[in-house]
Amino acid sequence: MARPEQAIVGLGGQIFAARSEAEAIERYTPYFRNTYVYQGAALEEMTQHTPLAVGTPEQIVEKYLTYRDAIGDYQRQAFNVDLGGVPHKEIMKQIEYLGSEIVPALRAELEPTKPEGVPEAPLHPAPPGPAGGGRAPG
Repeated sequence: MARPEQAIVGLGGQIFAARSEAEAIERYTPYFRNTYVYQGAALEEMTQHTPLAVGTPEQIVEKYLTYRDAIGDYQRQAFNVDLGGVPHKEIMKQIEYLGSEIVPALRAELEPTKPEGVPEAPLHPAPPGPAGGGRAPG
């Protein structure tokens, strides 16, 4: 019989990172105001009560580390970085923050304390073809 801690759990969230919180807020505010799901809301309110995190990579990591305390261990975390018309160049900066600072810090904090019996994150099979390690069709 499966136990609750064996469930595969994933969370979603939205981030905008910069070298300082003030810079992140200043740069993200126009996109926040342009995002239909936040119409009429205050940025401060949304960062306090939703998974939206705007600040330094360290502040974002700190916020997302609290979710395990609230829901238990989880295996997947999706981050949205393009709501509100964030331009491609800025999206690429956010992906760089995720890959070089945010995700490695979250893994370093969460993986060593993962409770026994919690499954690893499921992996999807590699697609056929050169990108997936298979042979090209033809």
